[in-house]
Amino acid sequence: MRDMRELIDGGVKLDRVNVGNVAPHEGAKSIKASVYLNEQDEVDIKTMINAGVEVTAQMVPTESDASITTFLK
Repeated sequence: MRDMRELIDGGVKLDRVNVGNVAPHEGAKSIKASVYLNEQDEVDIKTMINAGVEVTAQMVPTESDASITTFLK
C-alpha cells in the first residue's frame, strides 16, 4: 500500500487501485480471502481514497469489484 500511496503523493495520477492479493505480514489481519492489512496499510488506503482514488478489493475478474471500504471495519 505504501508504494501506491507514495506514487500518488508524488503526483502520479491514478483513478483506481485494486488490492487483489496481500499476503499475511506483521500486524496484519484478514479483511477478506487473500487480503491482509495492518494499521499502516489502512491509513495508506484511506489517504488514497481521500485523494480521490477509487480503491477496490477484487481477486479475479468474476469477483465483485467492491470498494475496499466495504471490508474495513
